[in-house]
Formats: sequence, C-alpha cells, structure tokens
Amino acid sequence: MFAFGLNGRIRLVDERELRLMSDDTTAEFVLQFTPEMEFGYADSRQVTGPEAEDYDSSIAVFFGPGPRVGTPDSVIFAVKR
Repeated sequence: MFAFGLNGRIRLVDERELRLMSDDTTAEFVLQFTPEMEFGYADSRQVTGPEAEDYDSSIAVFFGPGPRVGTPDSVIFAVKR
C-alpha cells in the first residue's frame, strides 16, 4: 500500500521497537514491535531478481502470518553495497 526509501542508520533496536534516522537527520522511521510480527533474514545469495546485486543483506518484518501462509504485509530493510 505504500513504499519509501531512506538512506540512514539504525539508531535503536530493543524488544519494543526499531528506530532509523536518515543520514541528513531530517527523517526518522520507527517500527514498534507486536507479537504478530515475524522476522526473516536473507543474504545476497538467497535474494533473487535484478535488484539483488545491489544489496549485501536484508531483514524482513512480516505483519500477520509469515511467508509460509499466504502473502503477508511486510517491511524490508536492506544494506546497499
């Protein structure tokens, strides 16, 4: 339903939230964790498609059922090469 791009750094990760700050410090992204969220990790050897060559690794956060059950809403955080 929405998409955005942010060049930034992880400022905080704890049991309650993930907080990112843009490199120019004008934008912040905060993801508060809930019990329904599931996490997945993939490195560049597991990611397919033309964009896969641009990234070293990624972390996916799934809202609702994980990828084994349907197509959940998700947020992907990727480390660009």
